[in-house]
Amino acid sequence: MVSVAIIGAGPAGLVAAKTLLHSSSEGPAPTVTVFEQGTNVGGLWAVESNCNGIINPGMNTNLSKFTVCFSDLAWDSLELQPPANIYPQAWQVNRYLNTYAAKYIPAGVIFLQTYVKVVEYLQTPFDQEKRWKITTITRAGDNWTEREDIFDYLIIASGFFSKARQKPFSCHSTTTENDDCLPTILHSSQYRQLSDLSLTNQPPTMGKILVIGGSHSGGEVASLIAMQMSDARHSPVGSGAQPLDIIHAMPHPLVSIPSFVRTGNENCPTFMQLDSRLYDLSSRPDDPISFNFGFTNAEKRKKLKDTLAMLMSGTAHAQDDNLVVQADRDKFGAPYAVVGDKYVEFVRSGAIKQVLGRITQVEQPLEEGNLMHATIVSQSEHVKIGEIAAVVYATGFSSSPALDFLPEQIKDSLGYDASYPRLPLLLTQDCLTSSQDSPSNLALMGFFDGSYWGVLESQARTIARKWAQTSKTQLFTPAQNETKSTKSSKLRAFMEELRVVMKKDPLSVPQNFFGDYPGLMEEICRELGLKKINLAWGEREGMVTPARYVDDGCDISEAEKTMLKLQQTIKDSFKGSAAFARATFRGLQGDWRINTNARSDKSFEMSSFHPRYPTDPNSDFEYIYIPHYKAQNYLVSRLVYRLRESKNQIEVWNVGQKCELTADKIHHVLDFNDGLVVDKSGLNVISIAAREGLDADLGVKIMYSFWFAGVAITKFEIESFNEDNVKIDSFEFVR
Repeated sequence: MVSVAIIGAGPAGLVAAKTLLHSSSEGPAPTVTVFEQGTNVGGLWAVESNCNGIINPGMNTNLSKFTVCFSDLAWDSLELQPPANIYPQAWQVNRYLNTYAAKYIPAGVIFLQTYVKVVEYLQTPFDQEKRWKITTITRAGDNWTEREDIFDYLIIASGFFSKARQKPFSCHSTTTENDDCLPTILHSSQYRQLSDLSLTNQPPTMGKILVIGGSHSGGEVASLIAMQMSDARHSPVGSGAQPLDIIHAMPHPLVSIPSFVRTGNENCPTFMQLDSRLYDLSSRPDDPISFNFGFTNAEKRKKLKDTLAMLMSGTAHAQDDNLVVQADRDKFGAPYAVVGDKYVEFVRSGAIKQVLGRITQVEQPLEEGNLMHATIVSQSEHVKIGEIAAVVYATGFSSSPALDFLPEQIKDSLGYDASYPRLPLLLTQDCLTSSQDSPSNLALMGFFDGSYWGVLESQARTIARKWAQTSKTQLFTPAQNETKSTKSSKLRAFMEELRVVMKKDPLSVPQNFFGDYPGLMEEICRELGLKKINLAWGEREGMVTPARYVDDGCDISEAEKTMLKLQQTIKDSFKGSAAFARATFRGLQGDWRINTNARSDKSFEMSSFHPRYPTDPNSDFEYIYIPHYKAQNYLVSRLVYRLRESKNQIEVWNVGQKCELTADKIHHVLDFNDGLVVDKSGLNVISIAAREGLDADLGVKIMYSFWFAGVAITKFEIESFNEDNVKIDSFEFVR
């Protein structure tokens, strides 16, 4: 019986172990051993056992649970309280992986708290082929045990995001001889709360916060800081401190896409999760659908901008909802897209200020005390940003520590080069798991940007099939092997050229150069002869999800459960009975001019929906609504707006008399499951009658109307009617 060692028990290592143990159609399954240095499975997602890890436990995934899953474990099969919404939180992903491991991987396979010290590739006296000698160190209490084992095959799944990259700028202090003693400078993975921005462990009260980085983590940490400052200001238990300015520096334009986008209905604003539009097979022109890669050019940049506009508005060439710095974008390369529901409105309100360019230096002048200056290069101009209290750099990770145990000769065979952190390896074969020169009994999983869980499962299946083949049963026909060899050569040439471009012209490097997730999934499906579960969809219809592609080792009932849930969710999205409350709630954030017909002068004043963390455990998101009227004798009480995502409802609460930040009694409810009235004029207007809250006696009928432009709400109106249906009051809110 052959033996396989797997290094790492994150998503890649777990799906590799499960696939090897359950997908063997001929003969016994191999003996599998998984080495994991952490105290629990999950890798980066092991947030409940490692609160100081890279991922914040409360962070939501940027792809839905129909993408963050494996084929044979449905999210609905988990016993979670509260249940996961469409975008699960990190701690829920951790529970998913623990459930997956418990269901499919027997006890005794995974060795926790086991560190791989060294890996050797050697010829033993009793074997014709070289094998892998792995030296590990295992912790048991206060004791450490070192041992050596020999394996026939090795899978490295130790993680692409192993260590934060070093600061991409120089630091200099004029107040001390030690340049490492500057005020707070930290990597985004180290940031959790406002007190992290100060050496005193207290939230800073003066200066600016500089966030560096134009990828998803840059937008995410900028939004997180802005959110925490808003919460500190507007929460009943907050400090009440005035938020500081956040400067977000990025080398290229940034487009923030909300997690729910338009379904494509131009006249009726209905919404669906982002990845159901991104990975829709019906949008692919190629036949058969295959894995594509390449550089950006003017045509591709235009297509990208049209795609982003379509996602934001529902149709291409329509006005989108982003506040990217208006500059000649082509000079800065193609825009990078990030997923976030709050970023756009934080930019609109001025809480986050975007700056295009690269930070080259951070210094602490003598006269500035604990504040810093930063130099940013933009269009060959050097611009200074002063009064910086803290710097958070979100500039990515390095995979070097995940490969330290390998011999240099093996690293060379993989094309390893640590100076290219985004492309450290040249893996061109077997679903990006091996190279043309690497040993045939070695595979690496997840070592590229955009390691979708479906791709990880495809990699595991490819590896299992490759290693299970015998001289009599070849995996591919000669014609297929020739096609694969040609594509592998093209991929190798692209990777080598990509490394050159990364040095000479980094702005022309695509955001996700191996991001053709649908193409790769469809191509591997054909190569391995996988079964597709389409249910109500046609072959080239609907979203790509891991549950759509199954092999003989899959629990098909779990895959069908996921597919049924997905198809029902999308069906409900087109009807407006799914995601509408969340999409509407997202559009309310920020500042509004308000016009009330209750006053004869109809003067415009301001009002704001300030986001804060939920003060009720049953709500998912929350705003404190604060009106600002110049006339002191015209007062409107503050309100608390709460989103119940699973119920597709928004609740509106009165505040208490003792504290104007505390919700007291529910006033009315907007139930988006029924009662929606669609304007037939094509103006994208939706109206909904409010329902009285429990113990509330409104005495009037309240009607909300929302004007949508893409994913944005440009105007909304609240009207009150008496029992004779005569309008007695109205408030109009405009940006």
